[in-house]
Amino acid sequence: MAIGPLNAFIDTGADATIVPVRFIAPLGLQVDARKYLRSQWGERRKVYTYFVDLEIAESRLPMIEIIADERGGEIILGRNVLNNLIMTLNGPKQMVDIRL
Repeated sequence: MAIGPLNAFIDTGADATIVPVRFIAPLGLQVDARKYLRSQWGERRKVYTYFVDLEIAESRLPMIEIIADERGGEIILGRNVLNNLIMTLNGPKQMVDIRL
């Protein structure tokens, strides 16, 4: 099963990719692990991780670990995804070009 396309924030300061539960639940995925996440404010909380295949810029990234977010409503692409991509930021045009 697939969902999308979906918009996401690019966060070069985030170690992991975070996805709201509302996008994960319809996929019927099995929890891979229970871990702890520490936010930028120092808050520590228990989270569940899953593995998914992501398609970005018409390229497939298989078996990417994502964190299920029960509180937020936005997808955050962290460095575990961004480190697989070549990105060019064009600030004046407010565009990001993404390639594998």
